[in-house]
Amino acid sequence: MKNEFSEICLYKNDKSSLTVLTNKIEKKVFLMFQDLEKDISYVPKISENSSELYVDFLLSNGQKDEYPANWLVDFELAKKSILEYYKNGQMWNGINWNEE
Repeated sequence: MKNEFSEICLYKNDKSSLTVLTNKIEKKVFLMFQDLEKDISYVPKISENSSELYVDFLLSNGQKDEYPANWLVDFELAKKSILEYYKNGQMWNGINWNEE
């Protein structure tokens, strides 16, 4: 994690994926779990309040995306989510995931 931004995509048996975007400056991570069989995506929803604050992320193809702050997690929660996905191919239940 030497760069300010990073993008990681993990896949499990062509059935699901976990996309991880990091913004080291803001110390935030955007996660997206995709059920590839059902074509459904899930993102964390940290609070029910809509956020007017957006955080930028830079994708590996040079595209800049921004996501609401209430969809972002800190690095510690992201690590737990990545480990759960790597071990079991599932969303970590320590995060409230919402279908998008």
